[in-house]
Amino acid sequence: MRVGLLGALEVHDDDGRPVEVPGTRLRALLARLVLAGGRPVSGDELIDAVWGARPPAGAVNALQTLVSRLRRTLPDLQLAHSAAGYQLAGVDTDVSAFERLVAAGRASWDAGDPRAARDRFVEALRLWRGDPLTELADAGFAPPVVARLVELRLGTVEDLAETGATDDLGELAALVAAHPLRERLVAAHMRALVAAGHPARALTAYEDLRRALATELGTDPAPEVRDLHTAILRGGTGRRPGPGAPVTSFVGREDDLDRVRALLDHARLVTLVGPGGAGKTRLAGEVAGRHEDVVWVELSDIADPDRLPAAVSGVLVPRNAGLLTRAGDPLDVLTAALGDREALLVLDNCEHLVDACAGLADRLLASCPRVRLVATSREPLGIGGEFLHPVGPLAAPPEGVGWPDAADFPAVRLFADRAAAARPGFLVTAENAARVAEICRRLDGLPLAIEMACTRLRSMPLAEVATRLSDRFRLLTGGNRTALPRHQTLLAVVDWSWRLLTDAERALARRLAVFAGGATPAAARAVCGADDELLSGLVDKSFLQLLDLPGEPARYRMLDTIGAFAAAELADDEAARVRGAHAAYFLALAEEAAPNLRGSAQLRWFGELDREYGNLSAALRWAVDMGDTDTALRLTASLCWFWFLRDTHDEAAGWLRRVLALPGAGSASAAVHAFDAMYHVKTDQARSRAAGETARRCAGPDRRSWHPAVAFMTLMLTGMTDDDVTAELTGHPDAWVAAQAELVAGYAAAGRGGLAAAATHYAVALKRFEAAGDRWGIAVAASNVAGIHSLHGRHEESVEAASRALSLAESLGAVSDAAWLRAQRGRYRLRAGDLDGARADLTRAGEEGRDIPVAAVAVTAEVGLAVLARRAGEATMPVLTALLAEVAGGDAGWMENHLLVQVLTEAGRAAARSGDARAAAGYLSRALRLAEGSLAGGTAIAEVAEALAQTAADPRAAARLLGLAAAVRGAPDVGSPDVRDTETAARARLGAAFDREFTAASTVDSATARVELLQPAERRR
Repeated sequence: MRVGLLGALEVHDDDGRPVEVPGTRLRALLARLVLAGGRPVSGDELIDAVWGARPPAGAVNALQTLVSRLRRTLPDLQLAHSAAGYQLAGVDTDVSAFERLVAAGRASWDAGDPRAARDRFVEALRLWRGDPLTELADAGFAPPVVARLVELRLGTVEDLAETGATDDLGELAALVAAHPLRERLVAAHMRALVAAGHPARALTAYEDLRRALATELGTDPAPEVRDLHTAILRGGTGRRPGPGAPVTSFVGREDDLDRVRALLDHARLVTLVGPGGAGKTRLAGEVAGRHEDVVWVELSDIADPDRLPAAVSGVLVPRNAGLLTRAGDPLDVLTAALGDREALLVLDNCEHLVDACAGLADRLLASCPRVRLVATSREPLGIGGEFLHPVGPLAAPPEGVGWPDAADFPAVRLFADRAAAARPGFLVTAENAARVAEICRRLDGLPLAIEMACTRLRSMPLAEVATRLSDRFRLLTGGNRTALPRHQTLLAVVDWSWRLLTDAERALARRLAVFAGGATPAAARAVCGADDELLSGLVDKSFLQLLDLPGEPARYRMLDTIGAFAAAELADDEAARVRGAHAAYFLALAEEAAPNLRGSAQLRWFGELDREYGNLSAALRWAVDMGDTDTALRLTASLCWFWFLRDTHDEAAGWLRRVLALPGAGSASAAVHAFDAMYHVKTDQARSRAAGETARRCAGPDRRSWHPAVAFMTLMLTGMTDDDVTAELTGHPDAWVAAQAELVAGYAAAGRGGLAAAATHYAVALKRFEAAGDRWGIAVAASNVAGIHSLHGRHEESVEAASRALSLAESLGAVSDAAWLRAQRGRYRLRAGDLDGARADLTRAGEEGRDIPVAAVAVTAEVGLAVLARRAGEATMPVLTALLAEVAGGDAGWMENHLLVQVLTEAGRAAARSGDARAAAGYLSRALRLAEGSLAGGTAIAEVAEALAQTAADPRAAARLLGLAAAVRGAPDVGSPDVRDTETAARARLGAAFDREFTAASTVDSATARVELLQPAERRR
């Protein structure tokens, strides 16, 4: 909870929402408690704070009533009562924040870091919304508090002036009028007046101070103020030359600042290069802030390169100094003026005078050995000794990064700072962080664009700003009125760079705008006819960025803002030609990738498709929009397996519906129809069945010639129930298809109680996937092999196989598959007795399952954790009851049915452990009925039977149930701690009779065992 006292009292809850505290007395009570800073406040002090000299009769009861009202108004308030009084905890205040920031600023100043000090002071003063405790000024406790805070604020304003910041003239004048004898405050006002071009008014301010001091105190101004007065009389400003002291805080470029300063320790020319609006000038100003002798030259108004030396000399040498009146070359005048000074010369905005600036820099560096030079430009100067520092966009949160992590990204920090200045009280919160991150991303993290967006918050909601970014050049027109004309609108920023390009560079830039997410050099050449010289020119002029990361192909990227401008310059006929070439290039890429996604080269090709997914989506969107059915169908077919392993099922289904609705889509391949069947099996079963039939009809009667997509679809949708198809596909010439068929044959065998046959099929599938090199297939097969190991009590082998499966899925980036495999490994670790490892796996898998979201993962993990808790002696029914409600209320598909059996089975065990035999019987009876109809079949029935054995009061019944479970599954579950405990308990009571009961039941065939288990309990033998 945050309470504001620097102005009218205001309260915000933990989520940043305002909370109304009605009534002066209630507000006075809260304020007095807050100001205690966590210390107890006695009842007498609170009564005095609320009622002053006129407390009511029964004041103690009245106070207790008022405290109760406060607790009802603020239910999250941590207000405790003890003999010492009332004590408030867990509250942050703007007063404490203000005091912390001021202390931090003064510490930074003492440490020799005026930039950090200035930022802290600016941040501190921004917290003030008006006079402290405005509506409580008459309360007895208020005057000394207000006096202390006002004094601290005045000192902070004076401290800020010492850092070189120019404060608001109006505010400074008002403060001076209220406190005419404060010499530091008057000095700050004088410096601000001179910086604003009003030296005469600064001299008048000094005279007012001198008279006031003489009249009131009979003294003169301090020596420091007199020195400032003398400097102004001589034409000085009291400030070092530079771009003007900043009026906003410096956010997000701390690392850049450190690197440039480090470069200047050994380099004499550092050029800050980057696109317009990236903040090059501001960074240069911060760099210059620590140099004593700075010469700052703004070049934006100089159009003639020949005027450059004279313009620099004009800044460096005053007209009345006589140097400029001498005959001679302006360069000679300039080098003479600099001489052996240890000066920092800043040439700001060199891009339109690059050649002239390069010549000037070369001459100065050679003639003035102690001069260092910083240039800002959209392209390098290109001379010897030049060190480049790229000034790119500020880092913005990638999609998926939420609160509070998003708030730490530099672009969001800048947004928060500038938005608070435009709309007082604005905060980045859990509710709006995603919207703020979206705006920062779509504006490429460009500081100028972010600042312009923040100015729009004065007149429109945050959501509308985000929505209207689709027309960013019309929206972002509210720049600083005092800025250069080309920095007052986003359009002007980009247009300035555009006009500096050659015709050939502009043509290439237009064409590159069709790429989404960048282009490799090969793609740029193939689609746009680019040559290396033109690409290098666009990089040098900050119209393109070259991304050359270790382990990845080099890539050219155009900022979205620049891309939007360039795309608007693309004429219709040129656009059609270039976008067609773009679609053809990425169709060829996708078709080459598709078969490789199932083989040993899949990591390379998944990486390639991940990198190019923006371009692949853009190509598919263009093909659909243009009605290019052939391209759309082929591209969709090539991407469907990629979508499958990337868990983008909804996206895949959406594209399939759009593509198959195009004119001429009747010519779609069998593969497209097969994927259409797979992606609609849960959402539209009629469509799925029809698409499956069409796929098989198109593929023809020879199943061994089927496309892998048709074979996979058939195995997934009918393989568990059609043994003939599965058996035939195990002989498919494609090793990957044959491996899939072996896997499905294993599932079917396990469901019928043929555990030995299932184990054989899984082992063969694993070998075939290994031969094909498909990591996903290996992972799935290895996971099933792990299950077989676990059933036979081979726990080390089980966990090893499960770990291999998980590692392979993670290497592919198959997020939901990896989460599922982590949950499975957690279950195997639990069965092995590795409780810590099991808890870690299951907890993480549960979190991942909720985040993805995939219900199967989350529920499986929750059930595993419930088993872990039950075996530790903890109560688990509340968790399982909630889980039952969640699963039973969802879809009624085969997976949901399987999950419900899991939850019911564990609920039966938990209910029995708690002594509720009737509830246990009900849960397990329902689980048996559902298990009979599930695809897991025998495996699920066996697990329920083992739970029935664990809950059985009769040891003979327990022995027989364990035997029946082994018959249904095809083998006993040797690796289950629950089964082992059940067997141990029954043996202790039956002795040798246990083996007779168990053997008699376990030797019946699976079908007979099922029939007996599904009978009512009283009718079982």
